[in-house]
Amino acid sequence: MDPVKASDLPTLCLGATFKSFKEFDAAKRTYEDDVMMGVRFVIQSSLTATNENKKLLSSKRPQKLHDENLKYANVKYTCKFGGPRKESKSKGIRAVQEYVLSILM
Repeated sequence: MDPVKASDLPTLCLGATFKSFKEFDAAKRTYEDDVMMGVRFVIQSSLTATNENKKLLSSKRPQKLHDENLKYANVKYTCKFGGPRKESKSKGIRAVQEYVLSILM
């Protein structure tokens, strides 16, 4: 199989379609390097197409299966250097601390 050239890829934009996950990943890397200047996106959560198809086949209702060339049925990316902010669980109240002064004589 010939390597995928950046000029042959569809641009990464809303509504862009890809024939395989490999094609999408190459376009994503080009986007990260050229447009975002080195920012990396990593997979935060994902559902593989194979596992989702197994669930769909075992369900009682007939449903359309996911294309396994795409590797994932659902994938969510986040920025490697940032991502969602973690909310603090702290209430701002410090525990009362007591110190025992021991004097040696």
